[in-house]
Amino acid sequence: MKKLKLVGLLFGILAVFTGQVFCQNAPVITKVNTTPNKNIQIHWTSDTNLFYKIDAVDTLETTNPDGTLAWTNLYDDYPAQGTNTFWMDAGDYNRIHPKDTFTRFYRVAVEGTNTPDDLTISVISPTNGSVVSGNITVTVSQSGSNVLNAPLLYLDGQEMNPSADGSNFVINTCESWNGQHTLFAVAKSQSGLESRNTFGITYNRIPSPFVTLSFSNLISDFSFSHEFFQPSLGQTQNVSALFAANCDWTLQILDDDSNAVRTVTGSGTNMSFDWDGTGDGGTNIPDGDYVFHINATTNSDSPMSMMMSPSLSFIDDITELWAVPVNGGDAVPFKIYPAGFDTNNLYIFPASDSEMESAFESSDIDDGEETFSPDDSGATGGNQDSDKNGNKNALGTVGIAYQQYLNPNIMTHLPKSGWPLIDMAYVGMDGANGTASTLVGFPTIEGTKREADDFAKGMTQGKYFVAFEKADDEVTINDLKSTSQGGNSIFNSVNLGYLALHGNYGTIAESDNVKYTYLWVMNLAGNSANYLRLSDFDFGSAGTNGLKWMTLACCNLLYQPNYNSMKSANKMPINSNLHILLGSSTIFWSTPNLGFNYAYNLTWENQQIIAAWVNAGQLSYQENHKNITNTIVYAYSGWANCFADTLKVYQTPNTSGGLAYRTNVVFTYP
Repeated sequence: MKKLKLVGLLFGILAVFTGQVFCQNAPVITKVNTTPNKNIQIHWTSDTNLFYKIDAVDTLETTNPDGTLAWTNLYDDYPAQGTNTFWMDAGDYNRIHPKDTFTRFYRVAVEGTNTPDDLTISVISPTNGSVVSGNITVTVSQSGSNVLNAPLLYLDGQEMNPSADGSNFVINTCESWNGQHTLFAVAKSQSGLESRNTFGITYNRIPSPFVTLSFSNLISDFSFSHEFFQPSLGQTQNVSALFAANCDWTLQILDDDSNAVRTVTGSGTNMSFDWDGTGDGGTNIPDGDYVFHINATTNSDSPMSMMMSPSLSFIDDITELWAVPVNGGDAVPFKIYPAGFDTNNLYIFPASDSEMESAFESSDIDDGEETFSPDDSGATGGNQDSDKNGNKNALGTVGIAYQQYLNPNIMTHLPKSGWPLIDMAYVGMDGANGTASTLVGFPTIEGTKREADDFAKGMTQGKYFVAFEKADDEVTINDLKSTSQGGNSIFNSVNLGYLALHGNYGTIAESDNVKYTYLWVMNLAGNSANYLRLSDFDFGSAGTNGLKWMTLACCNLLYQPNYNSMKSANKMPINSNLHILLGSSTIFWSTPNLGFNYAYNLTWENQQIIAAWVNAGQLSYQENHKNITNTIVYAYSGWANCFADTLKVYQTPNTSGGLAYRTNVVFTYP
């Protein structure tokens, strides 16, 4: 059989899998297929009690310093759907869509094993086999005796926008193609909440049974090209849709008051309009949130065939899996490798003989779409309207950083106090004394990831751009500390910051007579951890993307006696540009829905910044308070005239009265 070099393979996707992990079978990618809107769906063999992560890299030249591929995590914490599992890459949130890359290489890895409990979840409505159109409400029910995370909903393996109430999700079916779709939900439970002194928390993740739906719309594949389109960068917003029959269509772009600022009309079986960000007649209109409203009415012209699919269409003519060594070599059929062969150093991908033969000849590959007439689609005729929210420039910028402390065995010494006395040489933590032999440990807090991810999703839904979300070893002390100390002060590049780390208050003052609070930054690769004083930060910056509000989802960082000591010594990290610093004056417990509740309050509810933080804590702990052992008090400090700030309406800091400090009880124990 003819053998081809890897360099000659110009497929749009190349799927690989990882080796054996946790003494389970290695996941093997079995199918890769595309949807009409160029999403990529990946199928792999799975073990029922495992959960997985999906990584990708767009070129084989994207390497680490040691020459290995620099994989980017696309998704994780994804439970098996039995012995065969699928997931869809739709370029959600701030990720690049696969259609915008020439190639994309995937790998699936086992991330861990669940600890089963009495967790259950199901999709209550719509029911299996339903034919639906327009906006639908999907109701999900979950139960269990352990702490429950808010459920997630997936359409064809793509995560949908979060539910505002934790049970009901709204899906605009016009944004997908007409035909068959698969709906399911995922539940996650945990044996307790995580905090500074909790160890051994276990998790379970399960998917619901599948619900098969048929979408039937006159308007389908309604989409636009940019989540946040920026005319100042020369971008245009391409708004597009397909119609199930010849239509007369009208596209209106509506402002916050539902006034039409731009109107476009046309006819045919598809719509494509490039909006330059101006109103009718080229008038200037402000940045902000806009609604794209389509009305389509069938006309008497003969229908034309169009690109649509009643179901996911597999890459044509997949005959077998092929394999090629990671470090170069020939592509050969995977079946020639013997059972039990170590596949860690192979790329595995599906292809037909004809695709392999033509790989050197053309860079094109059939994208899996098929051409159907409108009569085959099951779509409705007549008249239909559909809305989709978009944005001309982001309303603001957000930065997020967190650590999960994934190696609880890492221990480190306490900070040195600078005092010459032996019994005061080290700063004890949280009321305890410290000695040279005292080591600090860091319980795993998986919940920081869920907090951060949900906060990012909620803020993105609210039309704020997430400039960065750094996790685990991506979070370094140098990035966090102030520029005056040689750091990068990365949060000063965004409007709103969110940081989730372990924190403590010092029992004694250091040799400068200041009692500090401390954050701990773990380096998993270096098997070490180190601390930052709160005073090592410098929060606040001017300009369009200047930092105005900073949230510290950490224990004790605003513990009042230590806050008073730092403030008296001018050691607080609040400069004249920061409006409010929010955090906790007590032990802080990571709770599953905090991040989303906070983002929801800030954006959809437009609550004051302080109220959004306090209300998110109260609601989250009311929903889940298993194993909490202390009254939880949130605290905030800043310039008093800014305490009524919202994201949209805020005051310039008045520093004349000095820093103000307030607290609110968000959970009372017992």
